[in-house]
Amino acid sequence: MIGPPESPEPTPGPRADPPPGISVVVVVLLVVGLAVTITVVVLALADSLPSFTWFGASEPLPDPVLVISTRTPTPVPVHTPTPTPTRIVVAVPTRRATRTATFTLAPSPTPLPTATAAATAAATAERKEQTATPTLTATLPPTAARFVTSTPLPVPLLLEPSAGAVFGNKVRFKFSWYRRLLPHEKFSIYVWSAGGRGEFDWWVSEEELLFGGGAIHPVPGGFVYEINSGLGHLPSGDAFWQVAVFDDRPGGKRMVCGWSEARGIVVER
Repeated sequence: MIGPPESPEPTPGPRADPPPGISVVVVVLLVVGLAVTITVVVLALADSLPSFTWFGASEPLPDPVLVISTRTPTPVPVHTPTPTPTRIVVAVPTRRATRTATFTLAPSPTPLPTATAAATAAATAERKEQTATPTLTATLPPTAARFVTSTPLPVPLLLEPSAGAVFGNKVRFKFSWYRRLLPHEKFSIYVWSAGGRGEFDWWVSEEELLFGGGAIHPVPGGFVYEINSGLGHLPSGDAFWQVAVFDDRPGGKRMVCGWSEARGIVVER
């Protein structure tokens, strides 16, 4: 009976040489040297590190394996400075000495000699002669006689109309003064007839002056005022006009500045 052909036996090939390895003696020496080094390091650090407790291999290891025991630190003495006692000085106010005022009566003045009646009369008469007030011969307008000025100020300066100008019923007066009027001040335009047959005294403020068609112009050293005025009931003939400033506050009229010069005009009806 013919069976399957027998497989030929494998022919063994060439055997490979094992790779060169490290000698067993060298390995053992390295392990021993490493163990000795670790032991020396642990012993050197034993004094500076906390103590270690090693457990045997047969004993159950706690968790963690290495237990560090803490040493109780030696308490460091705290230096507490001894407080220095503070001396408090309380100043007690001293009582002031009470002074007793001593009053000394002044000596009586020496009596002066009393003048006789004749000498007193002579001295009084001489004083009257020295302080006698000269009598004014000029005739002042009635308005000036009723009011007294206490502060001498520059008087208005008349500009127009010129002396001898002729007018019928209306006239435009033009003059200058060194400042503007205050709210309580007014110009007094006084016009009178030469024969004393008629007169009028017109007080006008700046507001009334402008409302009546007048004007105010600033000029070097003052202001020029122009006032439109009627001549009232003055009769025909020569007349005069002049200007002053008055305080028109209630409770008493007061002249602020004196009268200007009197200037003549002619009225023709």
